[in-house]
Amino acid sequence: MKLKLIFIQSIGIFFLFLFMSSPCFGQHGFSLSTSLEVPIDFRKDLHNKTIGFNGEYRKQTRWGTTEFGIGYLSFNSKVDTLFYQIYPWEVGKDTFSDYKIFQIYWGNSYVFDLNKDFLQFLIGVNFGYYYVKYEYTDYYYGESITEGRVTVVPKCSLVFNLGNDMGVFIESKFNAYFSLVSEPFDGYYFEDNVGILDYHLSAGLGFFKYF
Repeated sequence: MKLKLIFIQSIGIFFLFLFMSSPCFGQHGFSLSTSLEVPIDFRKDLHNKTIGFNGEYRKQTRWGTTEFGIGYLSFNSKVDTLFYQIYPWEVGKDTFSDYKIFQIYWGNSYVFDLNKDFLQFLIGVNFGYYYVKYEYTDYYYGESITEGRVTVVPKCSLVFNLGNDMGVFIESKFNAYFSLVSEPFDGYYFEDNVGILDYHLSAGLGFFKYF
């Protein structure tokens, strides 16, 4: 039931973002990028830096660019198992899985022309859903979690136009994502996830092409 709900949400968000990213002005295109993803909240103690991948549909507008994108990344665990002393005669054990994020988002960027024929600076923001999947067990319970997180992602990039409506860009993003639902655990414990904020940094390199 939960996966079915997530699928329905994804389809709805896809068509909403596709509608919002279709102004009547400008060229259509795409971009592909890869990025270094760095956890900076409490996950920096649990997970390593990783590489993320993104693909975007792009459209030039009067004020800059509009993008609809999807992406994927997976933070690998620094340690799979953590042991700790509970009582003199008993040792507890926590286990952590990789922290996987499937991204779906819509964004806008405003363009500042530094050198119109070659160099541009873009600043903007993405909105969307990050579908988070991970597993966690401790001394009391274990849980496999897949949930949608609402995202607000400020970003900026430097664009190098290479001619023929194509170019490359470097981009940095602050990924902030928070839950709107609560997770019951094990029938005994109840974790209130509403409003809990996770965040990480992205620094990437990409290629774009317009038609």
